[in-house]
Amino acid sequence: MRYISSIIVLAVLLISCSEKPPSANAGLEKAIVVVNRAILRSDPHPVAPELDAIDKGFPLAILKKTEKKHRVAGKLDYWYYVRTESGIEGWTYGASLSIGKEIDRSEQEIHNLQEKLIGKWWDIRNDGSTGYFKIYFWPDGKYKHGFGNQKMEEGTYIIRSSDNIIELKEGSRVGKWLKIQSYAGDISLSADFEGKVTVFRRGDPDPDATEISPEEEEKKAKAESTENESKKEEEKQDSVKDEKRN
Repeated sequence: MRYISSIIVLAVLLISCSEKPPSANAGLEKAIVVVNRAILRSDPHPVAPELDAIDKGFPLAILKKTEKKHRVAGKLDYWYYVRTESGIEGWTYGASLSIGKEIDRSEQEIHNLQEKLIGKWWDIRNDGSTGYFKIYFWPDGKYKHGFGNQKMEEGTYIIRSSDNIIELKEGSRVGKWLKIQSYAGDISLSADFEGKVTVFRRGDPDPDATEISPEEEEKKAKAESTENESKKEEEKQDSVKDEKRN
């Protein structure tokens, strides 16, 4: 009888150990990002330092909100203190969210990532200049990789959104795995292969565009970066003006 009881206790322990621990966000009110990029800030203010940028369709857990609504860019809403699934916390404006809704994120995530992935990627040297190894991605799951003017090899890729990884089925000179890192609403790619870390930057969103040199790709990327910074500064100034009016 004791033997049977011991077996039952052991079975219960094994089942308990196999269960996944609850998410840190379990039981909290949920929200979904409904704009292209929701900014997480250190304080509930439109010019507070940015902590992260969350893409459209991603879920957030709401921890608290401001006592009253605030007017930002012509809209009146609360500021919400939220937590991402990766544990990052910060303030974001309510107009960027749909409160109390959840969706199946897998397809949405893959779609969002693929939009930012498609195109030509070049490796980046330590001084920030463009190297000669390149990877091109197409929306049908195909990729090509090569070095300089050498003939490029083809393969197929899979986006594993839950792990933030791209699997290159046929591999490359930097291995089979590329790590996706999100920043300011965009992504970068990196590979850790045979003890060497390689970082990639997208130079052209069109993988079929006419081939240009890495130097020209770099100039184009810098011009796009300058344009994006100018837009951010304009948005910041508009928000400050709106705050002063109110």
